[in-house]
Order: sequence, then C-alpha cells, then structure tokens
Amino acid sequence: MCTFGGARLIELSKKVGSLFVIGFEGTSVSPELRQLMTDYHIGSVILFSRNITSAEQLKKLTTEIQATAQEVGYEHPVLICLDQENGVIRRITEDITLFPGQMSQAATNDPSIARKIAEATAIELKNLGINWNLAPVADINNNPENPIIGVRSFGDQPEKVAQYVGEALAGYQAQHMISSVKHFPGHGDTMVDSHLAVPVIEKSLDELKQMELVPFERAITLNCDTIMISHIIFSSLDSQPASISKLLITDLLRDELGYKGVVVSDCLEMDAISQTVGVVEGSYQAFNAGADLLMISHTYEKQIAAMDHLIAKIKQGEISEQRLEKSLERMEQLISKHSIDFDFELSSFEKKEHEELAEKAYQMGCVNMVPSSITSPLITEDDKIVVLFPDEKNLLRVEDIHNAYDFDKIFKELTNDTTFVTYNHQGLIDCKHEELLTTLGQNDKIMLFTVNVNMNDWLVNFSSQLILPTVHFVMRNPYDLDKLSLPNRLAGVVMFEPTQAVITQAMNHLDDLTYFTGEMPIRLQDN
Repeated sequence: MCTFGGARLIELSKKVGSLFVIGFEGTSVSPELRQLMTDYHIGSVILFSRNITSAEQLKKLTTEIQATAQEVGYEHPVLICLDQENGVIRRITEDITLFPGQMSQAATNDPSIARKIAEATAIELKNLGINWNLAPVADINNNPENPIIGVRSFGDQPEKVAQYVGEALAGYQAQHMISSVKHFPGHGDTMVDSHLAVPVIEKSLDELKQMELVPFERAITLNCDTIMISHIIFSSLDSQPASISKLLITDLLRDELGYKGVVVSDCLEMDAISQTVGVVEGSYQAFNAGADLLMISHTYEKQIAAMDHLIAKIKQGEISEQRLEKSLERMEQLISKHSIDFDFELSSFEKKEHEELAEKAYQMGCVNMVPSSITSPLITEDDKIVVLFPDEKNLLRVEDIHNAYDFDKIFKELTNDTTFVTYNHQGLIDCKHEELLTTLGQNDKIMLFTVNVNMNDWLVNFSSQLILPTVHFVMRNPYDLDKLSLPNRLAGVVMFEPTQAVITQAMNHLDDLTYFTGEMPIRLQDN
C-alpha cells in the first residue's frame, strides 16, 4: 500500500475529482460547486433545466464555471455537458433552434438530416459554452412497451439505427463537440425505467450482437468520443447492472469490441444503483469495472463521499495508480482530440438557416396517416370540432422539461365552433364523461391528441366511445396507433413529440396533412 500525504494526497484528490461528472443546484456557480472545484478539481459538470433560464443566462453560467476553473488552477477547461438530444429531451428550450428528435429524424428516410441536425446543435451549444452533448441515443427501440427510450431512438432496425448514429456522430465531430453514444449495451428492449428500478434483459450475447450491439459497434469503428453505460442487468452475462459490471465494460466493450475511448457511467443516483449498492459504493464498483467518468448529478454530500471513497480505495491499494492513470490518459486524449481550451472561437451561423433546417426536418419527419381516398380538407371552418388534448406533465423523470402550450395561438381560427377538452390518465378534466358523450353527437369531428397511450388505461377504454370521425395526432410514441381502437379514425399524423413547434405546424397544414412526408421508422400492426 502506497503512502499518501500532504501534496501527494492533494494531487490524488484532484486526479480522482477530474474523473467525476457533477450536477448542482442553481443558475450560477453555487458555493458547493465552487468548493468541489477548489478541493477536487472536478473534471465535468452536467447541467439540467434547473440550471438554465435562458440562452443568455446559460452563457453567463458556463463562462463563470470556466473562470472559476482558471481561478483555482485548472490546466484544462471543465467539460460542461447536458442532454440536448432534441425532440422530447432538451435542457434548453429558449433562444435556441428546436429540432425534431431521433425517431422523427429517422422518419425522414434521409440520414444526412441526422448529421445536419447534430452539426447545427453542436454549433449553437458551443456558442453557449457547452463542449459536450450527451447524444446520440444508440438504443434500438425494439420493445413497444419501453417506457424510457421510445422516440429517443432512431427506430427498431439495427442497421438503420447504426447508420443514423454514424451520421449524428459525423455532425458532432465536424464541430469538435464531444458526444456520448448511449446507453451501452442497449436500453431498447426493456419495460422498466432504470431511473426507478433495475431493468433485466435475458438475451444471450449472440442475440445482443445481432440487435443491441450493432449501433455501438458502428460508433466504435468511427472512433466515438464517449460511450455511456446503462444500469441494466444482462442476466445471461452478469448478475450486476452493466454500469458496475467488469464483464460488460472491460471484457465485452473494451477487450472484445475494441473500444479505446472514454467510458462514462449513467447517473449513479438513479434508483437502479442508489437503491441497490448505493451511490458511493456504486461509484467505486463502476470505476473498478472499467468506467473512466463517474456521474453523480444531484447530491453534494454523495458527491464528496463518493470521491473520498475512491481516494481511500486507491490509498489502500484496492485500485492501482496505473488504473487511475489510464483513465486520466483517456481524458487527456479526448481533450486534445477536440482542442478544448479556455480560449475558443465562437462559430458563426445563420439562425435562419437552422430554423429552415428544423422546419424541413419536421415536414419530412412527421408521418401522415391520410388514406388516399381522402382528397378534400379533413377539417373545414364550418365543422363543429371537439379537441381532446392531454394534460400530462413530464411522463418520465429523464425529460426534465415542461411543455407550455399557447392554446390560443395553436388553435387560433381552427374553426368557427370548437370545444376544447383536456384529459389525463384519470379521465376528463374540463367536464364529466357523460356530459361529453351526451353532446358529442352535436359535433362533426374529433381532433384527438395522444401521448404514450400505453400509460393511459382510461383513454384506451374511453376511446371506443368516440364514434365521430376522428383525426388522430400522435404526439409521442407511434405505437398509439396500435393501442387505440378508434371506431372512426379518419386520418392522423404521427408527430413524435408534444411540442408547440410541431403542433402549430400540423395545425397550419390541416387543409392538407399530406404536407408531411415521413415514413414510419418502426413496425406497427396494420391500421
């Protein structure tokens, strides 16, 4: 066992701290974050919506973080990351171009769209001081009941997902934006959200190689920057979650698949780890299994305890200094690869070009379900319409955003006679069920908006009573088309996300929904 004391212990603390990805509270550098930067020289910071109020504020925050780093003696800038996957997962929604998410991008059937969107996203994030985007998602959504991936995926076909992952990586690499391919070895075939519990997948290694691993292998051949490890148990390979499994990280990812880049854990405060081995022990086990970066996104006390625990393990000789130095070497290579420096030049871009790209991507990426037999407008100004709209907040913990709708703006001049009714997973909010059903016959059509029907048993049952011609707007997982037995579905549009931008675009083209030209990127039952 080596002796650590004085300057050597301080040096060790800073080396260990540089391998942690830390989240904090507030919209400026908090006292806790400053302390962590001073004492441990933490290498990376992760931002959430709680840290961001506007683009201007975000730029001030990232500038303040880097100024603090210089003040306390950092050799390299802090890596500042967030999840700007686009679509349903965004940490900044104001004063930035909003692009469609991955499943919608795949629906364009144009892989170059993924590259262009990644490059545009990288440019705008870099200009706000972000040097690391936690994207793209490489999971194959081959389980329609998946509660956590869904539209975040490029689809359910391994080769197509791999192709689009490759294009997205090309876009990020073109702008020297660090990217993360996630969530190895694959989070697509599970019915459990690892934020809340430990998912278990029973597939053999051969089965994984034919499906889940295909996009990750493509990313590895493209020299991807980082790979994020999931908290899923792959029971045929190991009894431990992947994030703390040496068999999966070292033996499979590094030795068999040949990955030489940086491995980052998913947040170790997710219940799959925090409610089993615990955050502190989980951090040690993840590092011992082969992870380079350890993410703890929320709790200051757990962040300190985890770093101190890892320092103690190294002092005791349970982790070798050579193992520590190998991770530090990978981080040095990553920083050098992208020339990350305290002084960096902002990239100039035309905001209008990005907005036009977004509009084109939404047009190409939304899927119209309009039968060829319909040639006249679906909705006319003389129609009496009932609009049924979900009042669901964030469906999943990972979303971390609130979709605020300006209904007056969205549905302005829709028709001369529109009844607006909201609902949630418990039922109607604005009126009683019987009241709506009694007056339904006095109307001409229904406009039904849905978000993940598999989480709303009430709607599944209630929808069979919606006898009027119905235009169905699917605002998230396209599997809603399979889940609802609408007696009279006239037509529909799969929009893949419940955002004002895409809803407004759909309303602007009600006279001809064939404006949307997307092709379904996942397999559905016949409708």
